[in-house]
Amino acid sequence: TTVGLIRLSTPVYRVAQNHDGHLHVDEYLDEARLKILNSYNRGMVVLDDKQRLMGMITMADLLRFSKIKLILVDHNEISQAVDGAEKAEIIEIIDHHRLGNPQTMSPILFINQPVGSTCTLIAKLYFEQKVELNAQTAGLLISGIISDTVNLVSPTTTALDKQMMDELNKIAELDLEDYTKKLLSAGVSLSGRTPNEIILADFKEYNADKVSFGVGQIETVGFSEFYKLKTQIIEQLTHIKQNRRYHFAALLVTDISSADSLLIFDGNPTLCRRLGYPVLEANISELKGVISRKKQLIPHLLDVFKEII
Repeated sequence: TTVGLIRLSTPVYRVAQNHDGHLHVDEYLDEARLKILNSYNRGMVVLDDKQRLMGMITMADLLRFSKIKLILVDHNEISQAVDGAEKAEIIEIIDHHRLGNPQTMSPILFINQPVGSTCTLIAKLYFEQKVELNAQTAGLLISGIISDTVNLVSPTTTALDKQMMDELNKIAELDLEDYTKKLLSAGVSLSGRTPNEIILADFKEYNADKVSFGVGQIETVGFSEFYKLKTQIIEQLTHIKQNRRYHFAALLVTDISSADSLLIFDGNPTLCRRLGYPVLEANISELKGVISRKKQLIPHLLDVFKEII
């Protein structure tokens, strides 16, 4: 019977074509789609690094793929989201920043409250939904609130931030005074960081009509460490501005001990002249009493840049 079936079988070369087109297991779906659509085949085999067959994808499979679902937390602008977010389906947003949100195909849960930290909103959701919090997670949320509000002294701080921190510490049981000192001091040293790491550690992109710009923020105790690196930081800002095609790029260096900041910037000369802050030296302005990028700096920059354009 076996010999008979073999004699009656169709040889592989009659139904299969030898060609170089194939997909790799690590290729993105969009790349696979382009390869298949630009080939004469209705599908392609999928190989691993050792050229072993892992499966195959056909045009019918491409129609069945659904978009990745994404929740935006602590931001609502696509320019600040992970790479590829514009192709994902946004199903939820939890944030405390200005609105610059993308359009969605259907209604979504959108929580945006003017509080000092998104961790406050996350904690509130835990308590409202009666989801049990362990000490480690409660400690992480406390850390976020302390960091975002500079231990509840930032002008963005609200009564809800203070309330949630108290409720969370009933679970975490931290010595808040000692923990706050350790947390803030751990994040303020600039030593051992490259200029690029200093600028991009907390960097966000913005748009004011036709003006695109980016602003980073770093916290220190005193400005002595910054002044040792200022030349390299300004050079790196210029490099970032050119590479990302910004009209303006800046770094807000905040001294948490004095609650003052320095703004290091590079950009279109017209924009720089209209900042309105006291200039200490080329590319550096003094911002007395400014510690919040979100509430004190960005609204001013948006107003100034919109007026110019």
